[in-house]
Amino acid sequence: MKKFFLMFFLILFCSLAFFGEKISFNADYMYGSVGNSNEKTILERNATISTDSFRITANFIELEGDNYRYVTASGYVSGNSKKSGFDFWCDKLFYDRETKLVYFEGNVTLKDTTEDVEAHSQLMEYDLNTEIALLQVNVTLNKNQNKGSGALAVYKKNEKTVDLTGNPKIVRGEDIFTAQKITLNIETEEIILDGKVSGNVKSGEN
Repeated sequence: MKKFFLMFFLILFCSLAFFGEKISFNADYMYGSVGNSNEKTILERNATISTDSFRITANFIELEGDNYRYVTASGYVSGNSKKSGFDFWCDKLFYDRETKLVYFEGNVTLKDTTEDVEAHSQLMEYDLNTEIALLQVNVTLNKNQNKGSGALAVYKKNEKTVDLTGNPKIVRGEDIFTAQKITLNIETEEIILDGKVSGNVKSGEN
């Protein structure tokens, strides 16, 4: 087994090609081991990894599994999906580079820079293949004058829609809309209310 150890102040940069894509990483401090069936590398302080489709920065990043399949990041985690134009921030992240599934935990913020949408939650699952994000627990959504909330949101990037459920609500200026399910078109800003629909709309002055 080959072992390696890099001390503080030594900036590491490594570029490798796995799962059909290149992975690059750098940090102030690195240690780990490489074996025939398993590889594990720890990056600390100013740690960054970047693939063809995804970039992650954190205080602590662990790369594990065959061909560095699994990535775990914690401590001021941030990054972006290069393909979709999503920027994100969270407390902890887990990324499976083979399935392209990303799991976010704690104070999650998702910002769609192409559509000017910002969402917040405590948990999120993001599929890089379908570009669908599932946000859970204390979900809030901001799109121009639309302020949405609910227990769960499904953000479909390609369809340009967000489905809110779990006591969902949309506030638009002084207007308030509630239903069992609310769908917001992030391009046209039209909303669809489904089930137990109610609203409080202020009419314009004559």
